[in-house]
Amino acid sequence: KGGAAGSPVVTSSGSKKRKAAEEPPAGAAGGGHVVRQCDPPTDPAKFLPFVLLYLKTEGHRGKASADRLIAGPPTIRGHAIDLCSLFALVQAKGGSQKMNTMRTWKSVLQELRFTASAQKHAEELKGIYEEFLLCCEDQPFDEAELAAAGK
Repeated sequence: KGGAAGSPVVTSSGSKKRKAAEEPPAGAAGGGHVVRQCDPPTDPAKFLPFVLLYLKTEGHRGKASADRLIAGPPTIRGHAIDLCSLFALVQAKGGSQKMNTMRTWKSVLQELRFTASAQKHAEELKGIYEEFLLCCEDQPFDEAELAAAGK
C-alpha cells in the first residue's frame, strides 16, 4: 500500500483508489495540501461530481460510464436509479463485496421502493452498482479536489 499521495493503491475489495495525503503529526512542520477525509456526500447534487471524478480515473471503460451517466441516470424497467441512495444503502450493508457474498441485492431493490423483486432485476441493480459506483468505494471525499476537477 505504499506510494506517494495521489498514487493508485489497490484496496482489499480489489478496486483502485488514490492514496490520500496524510495529516502531519501535531506540532510537525509541513506545508502540503492535506486531504480531510470524510464520508461521501449524501446530497445527490454533490454526489454526482464525486462519482464522475472517480469514474474518470478508471480509464476508457470508466470514461464511457461517465459519459452515459452525464446523459442520464441508469434505469431498471424505465425507472431511474438514485445512485446516491444506492451507494448509501450498499455501504450501510457493508459494501459490495459483502452484498455479493450474502446475495442481498433484492433487499436493496425493495429499500429503493422498487416493486420489481425478480432476481434478474437484482442482477441489473448489481451491474449498475459495479459500473458506476464500485470505483467510489474506499475513496476520500475532498471538496477541494472536486472543485479543482470541475474547473
